[in-house]
Amino acid sequence: MVFSTSASIDEYGRHVYSDDKSFSPPYDLTPYVREDTLDKYPEIADILNQLIALSPDRERAATPERVAKCRKVWQKPNAEKMVPKEVVHKYLYKSKLNR
Repeated sequence: MVFSTSASIDEYGRHVYSDDKSFSPPYDLTPYVREDTLDKYPEIADILNQLIALSPDRERAATPERVAKCRKVWQKPNAEKMVPKEVVHKYLYKSKLNR
């Protein structure tokens, strides 16, 4: 079993079957921060809320087309062998969340 947005699906010629019985739950983003961290850095709450609001899947069904689009987005960092820190930095910069 794989996540339907995994970039390796296309890379290895795998096929994702439709989930017509809604077996898999939706991929809802949920921020989790320790209370002591939030007390020390209260601005984190606002930043995380802005980040969650940018989620392209928010309040929309995961159609096969949208899932395929997500896979293509994830393929680029994998193909370019980018480290996670670099991927996050580029995303935050593009989303204007880096301060």
